[in-house]
Amino acid sequence: MPRILYAASSELVTYAADRGVVVSEDEARIQLNKAQDYIDNEYEYIGEPTQDDSQFPRTGTQFADNVVPYAVKNATLYAALMLLQGVEFMEGKLAESQQKSVKIAVSGITEEFATNYKDGAIQDSYRLDAVTVMLRRANLLDNSMASLNMRGVRG
Repeated sequence: MPRILYAASSELVTYAADRGVVVSEDEARIQLNKAQDYIDNEYEYIGEPTQDDSQFPRTGTQFADNVVPYAVKNATLYAALMLLQGVEFMEGKLAESQQKSVKIAVSGITEEFATNYKDGAIQDSYRLDAVTVMLRRANLLDNSMASLNMRGVRG
């Protein structure tokens, strides 16, 4: 069964145009898929998904188990628009470490190690607060999301 898409590329074209951003159908499809990956992977939701490759539709919510809630569609459109505008928000990216080679004089062994590893998100990468609010208002997020850092992560 093909992946359930939360919004159509034609919807993103209109949504973006209404906000002064021009996008082709092909680029819209690409950015919607990235945005949906973010929606699917960034949050914990109430209920259980009805599909293997998408978080929505879901059982155990106030919505029919064959419907993608409007809040999810709207959040996906918003996230895709942010991607089109160059906003980096995808969590889980780490700063790239630099490798440094050191030759130990006594043994002649060369060691390589990271010199600037950062245990955190890349600079200027953050969670989209508006998406979190949309999903929370629709009562889709699991209670464990109460501890979510709404300020996001900035380097």
